Amino acid sequence: MQLKISDYDDKIFEWISYNQFINIKELNKDYLFTLYSVKWKNGPLYWDTWNKKCVRRSDIEIILKYPHKQSIGEFLNEVKEHSINFDVFGISQNPDTGKYIIAFQEKLDKKYCIKCSKVYMNVDKKWCKQCSIIYLWENFTNWTSENEKIDNFIQEKQIEINYSWNNVFEWIPYNQFTNIKEKNEDSLSATWIDGPLYWETWNKKYIRRSDVEVILKYSHNIQRIDEFLNKIEQSLSTKNNMMYGMSQDPNTNYYIIVIQDIHCEKCNKDYTNISYKWCKTCQIKDLLNWTSGNEKIDNFIQEKQIEINDPSEIVFEWIPYNQINNIKEVNNNKFSTVYSAKWMDGPLFWDIRKKNI
Repeated sequence: MQLKISDYDDKIFEWISYNQFINIKELNKDYLFTLYSVKWKNGPLYWDTWNKKCVRRSDIEIILKYPHKQSIGEFLNEVKEHSINFDVFGISQNPDTGKYIIAFQEKLDKKYCIKCSKVYMNVDKKWCKQCSIIYLWENFTNWTSENEKIDNFIQEKQIEINYSWNNVFEWIPYNQFTNIKEKNEDSLSATWIDGPLYWETWNKKYIRRSDVEVILKYSHNIQRIDEFLNKIEQSLSTKNNMMYGMSQDPNTNYYIIVIQDIHCEKCNKDYTNISYKWCKTCQIKDLLNWTSGNEKIDNFIQEKQIEINDPSEIVFEWIPYNQINNIKEVNNNKFSTVYSAKWMDGPLFWDIRKKNI
């Protein structure tokens, strides 16, 4: 690998002593690989043009990849394959396990999955369909509805996901629901304790968003499993991203469809943004308790607030001057004076748990 260097900025492939790695943290683990983030104390070799020699850039963060099934031949093939899409610095060996390790960094474009080396299906979200399906497949043994047809149906739905934002259809034990309240004759509202799986881009893995409000829709008039699953299949074709999964009431044995709570509890209309439980109409009403003392300014600010279409957008406001302290002049010219200051209450932001700003 070192003999293949043809340019000054090519990575210099090395044997790296394992004691060079500190701050070791597990990133991900499946039946094929374990990934760790580490800090390399001495760091890799780089060509120093000024001094005309190779020097080390110390304390850089890199990724270690442990293939679980190893023969020397398979491992070295994996290293060569990895070098195509990643900046591979070299190999090492864990002295405790004897396992060989690939030490690498992602390239600047970061478009390749660090586990399987294939292009992410969704590059922005760092989501790989193949690895997501492997993760779900590995968890098939961690749950069961105790009905083979239902288990097979759920497994089929899980491996059909195509995007990072797709809901992962699951079997949800009934004891996961609290605060159960009747909505109508065939539906209940409830809080799902662990909450649904969602893709976290930063850590490149599925995590749960706990204490999520859901609707439990009962199947009173459906007795046969096949009929119930057909109904879900039909619903998934039109409401795929509203359904979290299935459950069963242990007291009545009725099967339940678990769906997102899409209705605003204040006005009972559909949320403008279902994921964030955000209702534009109600937010505008909540922003009316203020005045600048000038009708034109008040109208201008209200127009800006009405233009908001997403809970993540900044709320334009009238800010009383007594809210501002630690005022320091930054710049002064004939056109304007600029100050830095601290805003005591601070800006408004949407709180998804409290469903208010």
